[in-house]
Amino acid sequence: MPPAATPARFVEHRSERLHLLVRGADHPPLALGAHPAARQVQAGLYVTVLARGGLRLHCGDCVSEPRALGMQVLAVREPLPWSAQASACAIRVVGVSMLRPDLRARQLESWFDSLFARHEPLRQVQVAADARSLQLAGDILDSDPRQPLQLLRLEAAAQAIFVQGIAALTGTRAPSRRERLLRLAAALQADLARAWTLADMAAEAGMSARALSESFGREFGASPFVWLRQQRLLQGRHLVLDEGLPVALAAERLGFSSAAHFCTAFRAQFGETPGRLRQRLAQQAGQGGA
Repeated sequence: MPPAATPARFVEHRSERLHLLVRGADHPPLALGAHPAARQVQAGLYVTVLARGGLRLHCGDCVSEPRALGMQVLAVREPLPWSAQASACAIRVVGVSMLRPDLRARQLESWFDSLFARHEPLRQVQVAADARSLQLAGDILDSDPRQPLQLLRLEAAAQAIFVQGIAALTGTRAPSRRERLLRLAAALQADLARAWTLADMAAEAGMSARALSESFGREFGASPFVWLRQQRLLQGRHLVLDEGLPVALAAERLGFSSAAHFCTAFRAQFGETPGRLRQRLAQQAGQGGA
């Protein structure tokens, strides 16, 4: 006769003291189906240690496959559709999570929000689980929350796993302020004709409008709008002089309301209109070739 299957073990406990929700499963082979129904996952921080088996997780538009002997850390900014599939093999997994209200209660909400770029709904990292995290997952699965001493053991293990997950997540740091400003500058240069607003720029940089105005000036020596106009005019000079575009077409490509507006701004920047500058340079080139 084949050996009897290992009985399934499940652990679920909410620690009011630590504000953590702990779930664990040690289960014989199972499959959750090809396309399980999605449900909502709440905003918060989720740390999963998978000691054995395989999972396929869907969260919003993100699909991930935590690997055996691995740790996945998921920071979810707002509620998102969520579903999970398990491979047809034995599963041994522990999850520890803290929802946004609990992060707020622990005065961690500002830190949590700083993990995300402006429009980023979630952040995810997967790392190999160290031996200690795997042992802690085992301690959780072997604990009985109904027994006071074992409950202390479970909560201590859950807290250690959660802290390890935070370390893994913050190891993949969010972009620095300078990196975000450089990213904004690249976006502005890539779309010079766009009618950028300060709100648009702030969203692209992932910071408040006030912080952007102050930081941009320190980094680039001019306000965002002055710098953007300089870049438009430099590109306009290239289009008119090097590529030979008509002034009206260059103005249109760069988002100026009219050729006259472009010429006025061009003269303020370079001392003469684009037509006059092109004529003078052509005369100089002709004299040099004579």
